[in-house]
Amino acid sequence: MDKEIEGMPVTLGQAKFLRHVVAEADGATPARLAELAGCSRPNATQTLARLEKAGLVVRVHNPDDGRSVYVRATQDGRRVLERAIDAMLLFEKRLRLRVGEERARVLWSVLFELV
Repeated sequence: MDKEIEGMPVTLGQAKFLRHVVAEADGATPARLAELAGCSRPNATQTLARLEKAGLVVRVHNPDDGRSVYVRATQDGRRVLERAIDAMLLFEKRLRLRVGEERARVLWSVLFELV
């Protein structure tokens, strides 16, 4: 998989998190994203900080509550996610060819549990 994700500004775990940001088109709070990603709030905050630094997400203040923010994907974030999905699909195809359909399905599910 290293060849497929080489040169991308995100890790596989960050891409998985970014997927949740993109899915929440109107934006989501960091707490909601942590819930969707199944991680702790501090972990979500760290991941969001890295994604924001890379220009893949932005934090937008909630006009109804100045204390809270929504996180939205940038156009670059959407493009990076598309590339990450393409890389994962290529990896999955190569894995299936190498070890067979059933073993690839098991390995892929285990990989996603770990990330």
